Amino acid sequence: MFYSWNSLYLIPKPLLPTYCELVGANPSVRPNPKDIIEKLRKPGQFFNNDLIAALKFLDEIQIKDENEKHRFFSNLSTILDNIPDFISKNKILPALLTAHEFSNVGSVLLTPLFKVFTCLHYKLELPF
Repeated sequence: MFYSWNSLYLIPKPLLPTYCELVGANPSVRPNPKDIIEKLRKPGQFFNNDLIAALKFLDEIQIKDENEKHRFFSNLSTILDNIPDFISKNKILPALLTAHEFSNVGSVLLTPLFKVFTCLHYKLELPF
């Protein structure tokens, strides 16, 4: 939460008008947060990017058909380079493993799976 107008420089410039609407002095005039999210997901807006689209797909993966899953996992390896490692490790890797176990997507999972494994920084310790 920003307590001072001096902190506005911390907010990305494309979000400043939206932020000002959300913290308006009159609560009855403030926009509905759902409407704001929908507006920011439209083409050319702040939340319309590959990361948000991938996370949204993973949240809705249970209702997707096999063709949609196949298309998503085929394209996933191209966007993994732009996804932060902690999201790849904690969100995408579990989804890949679950998809491998419970769906018929097949070998299309291997490329993104190996790409996620390369971002893991586990130290191999030998027992001897």
